[in-house]
Amino acid sequence: MLLLLTLSSLLALVAAADFKEPFNATAAADSCVRPPAEADATALAALLRLVPPLPLLGGSNNYQCRLHSRLFHEELNQMKMWALKMYDASSKIGSSLLNGNLVHLGDFEQCVSAVRTPEHVGGGPRIRGKYCAASVYLEPVGAGTNGKWRELHAIIDLMKSHDAMSNEYQNNDLHLPTFSPVQLGFCIPDSCGHEDLEDSLNEMLKPINISSGIDFKVRLGQKSCQNADENQVDRWTVITIIFVASLLMFALAGTLHEKAHTAESGALLPTAHKGTFRRLLLAFSFRRNWRSLVDTDVPEDELSCLHGLRCFASLMIYVIHKVVFILFHPFSNRTDVSDLLEGDWTMIFRAFWNWVDAFVVLSGLLTSFYAFKKLRTGQRLNIPKMYFQRYLKFTPMVFVWSLILQNLMQHQVSGQNLVRIVGPYVDNCKRGLLPVLTYTSVFNGLNKMCYPPAHQLVTDMHMYILSPFIMLGIWKYPKKAPFVFCATLAVLAAAKYSVVMQNQLGSFLFYGMSTETMVKSANIIYVNALHRLTPYLLGLGLGYVLQITDCKQVLSRVQMAAGTAIAIGCAAYSMFGVSHSSRKGYIYQVNEAAVFATFQPLMWGFALCWLVYSCATKHAPGWLLRLLTWRGFIIYSRLSYAIYLTQIYIVAVNVGNAVHSSRFGVHRIFDMNDIAMVGSASLLSTLILLLPLQDVSLLISGGYKPPNYSKYIKPSPDDHIEEKQQERAAKCQAEE
Repeated sequence: MLLLLTLSSLLALVAAADFKEPFNATAAADSCVRPPAEADATALAALLRLVPPLPLLGGSNNYQCRLHSRLFHEELNQMKMWALKMYDASSKIGSSLLNGNLVHLGDFEQCVSAVRTPEHVGGGPRIRGKYCAASVYLEPVGAGTNGKWRELHAIIDLMKSHDAMSNEYQNNDLHLPTFSPVQLGFCIPDSCGHEDLEDSLNEMLKPINISSGIDFKVRLGQKSCQNADENQVDRWTVITIIFVASLLMFALAGTLHEKAHTAESGALLPTAHKGTFRRLLLAFSFRRNWRSLVDTDVPEDELSCLHGLRCFASLMIYVIHKVVFILFHPFSNRTDVSDLLEGDWTMIFRAFWNWVDAFVVLSGLLTSFYAFKKLRTGQRLNIPKMYFQRYLKFTPMVFVWSLILQNLMQHQVSGQNLVRIVGPYVDNCKRGLLPVLTYTSVFNGLNKMCYPPAHQLVTDMHMYILSPFIMLGIWKYPKKAPFVFCATLAVLAAAKYSVVMQNQLGSFLFYGMSTETMVKSANIIYVNALHRLTPYLLGLGLGYVLQITDCKQVLSRVQMAAGTAIAIGCAAYSMFGVSHSSRKGYIYQVNEAAVFATFQPLMWGFALCWLVYSCATKHAPGWLLRLLTWRGFIIYSRLSYAIYLTQIYIVAVNVGNAVHSSRFGVHRIFDMNDIAMVGSASLLSTLILLLPLQDVSLLISGGYKPPNYSKYIKPSPDDHIEEKQQERAAKCQAEE
């Protein structure tokens, strides 16, 4: 009970914290103004005894803040509306503390709308409300084995949801979800800064820290406070809206152009693509790109099973992103959530490297498969053209979404969560989008990136830049290449082992992992192309093998069975090799993390390559082949890039509008609103950016070909007559 009363006292702050001399708000009000009616004063006094307002803010360095804070107390006792709004907008700790209900965000809109107007209160200064998000860290003081200390520790452990995702006071990195701090919202006068609130709360908590056996610490960052003026619509917001609307209008114009130049039979008239501008218009046509999207006819030599693999990996990454961002939600049963996150089955998400590496393997495989196909037919690799087409295909979409995040996202989320969740990403984008365009954003670290999902695109581009030279080396020196290949993999494995050991990094998401370790590990190995190169090289090697064997079976049944058994074992280790790390009480072992980081990319990469090889050579079971080559996956595969880019923005905006406590349920992970919005955004992005720009790149490089609409042409009556005549002639010949 002492702990619960102590935590409740965080908001039940006594209105007497002058730090040098006590301040009595009621006495001050009596000396300055006429007291309110006796009944009203009694009711308000009872309310303020239950949940007192903030103490005086501002020390000797901020006299204006101190004066405005004193005035707030005085006019709160007089029941002035502006003061009541500020008081009401601050957090009030509720129930379910032992179930992790420690996120109470207050009311941002009510806070910033609270204004003291001198003409309405008889003079004095003008005061506006400012919203501040504070983090309060609590830890038992000292260590012990007696019953009271153990009970105290158990209570705090429940309140902090077992620290399933921990964070420390010194770090206070809240751009990732964490269960450690109590997160509160306060409404203070706009003349006060985050330092005034932090210092006043910490000063007030000093006697509580001494008497309670708990160490309370309050932390606010430079961006923790915000007023109404900081989130106004500016010219860049308007420019972004106009730019996005212009893209839609240009696509609509292309659609109308195509329709106007289409014959009744469905054939496209030659005038439709006469001239560069008309070809450009046609490239952005919704109608044409929709047909390209849903066309499931593929070349015979295409590796169709990759579409199914890409779909499954994409869905798993969506679920992982959804789980991560949903943990920002102020759930009232977060301890239940942390219990749900325990167990071997959670390794499907904790070993997230597997799903990300799946895309790396597929990227390397597709790059080499078609490059070696050119080399086999005597063609040369046009490396500058490869770079240009790759850049033009992927860059515009990530640039547009970064622009939207930079200028629109802050207007789409609540003020509380702008400070708490999306603010760091918006601030990173405000520094400029040049790193996005030059693929250098990962060099500043994941927590400094403008658009976090772009890290995969950036590292993939870095590896793609190396790929032509690696492939040419393999093609020119086929006998020496395997030895150099294996030696390179060994060097990369040793380098990753050494880096993890030296920097105490995490190569999987263990239970209780701190956000500091997550960010540090991501910055050193996750967004570093050198440490992501192993599965990419395996993909390059598989593409070469499939081309020189012409996708034909060259291994015996025994060899295939042995390879399948090894691949299953490798996949099992990659997924569940460190499953004990998913349980409460796991203690981080750097050697275990280094070993897993060394062997996971090799073993998972081999397992995926073996699966693709089995499918490409038709050795895989029939049911698996039919599943992975289902034609519906072709359409999803074309949307997968846009789905990856848009999902975090959509999920973050939806979570960013959740400001009130509610209970968590598994169904929230599969929120149909999120799924529908991600599907719609990715469909639009694909139709107006990804598919059109493929034609634009061909138009610029000189490889443009008029679209073939033969399959959409409606047969005329004359065509039917000719077909019948041909059938009759063939029948007569057969009878003769």
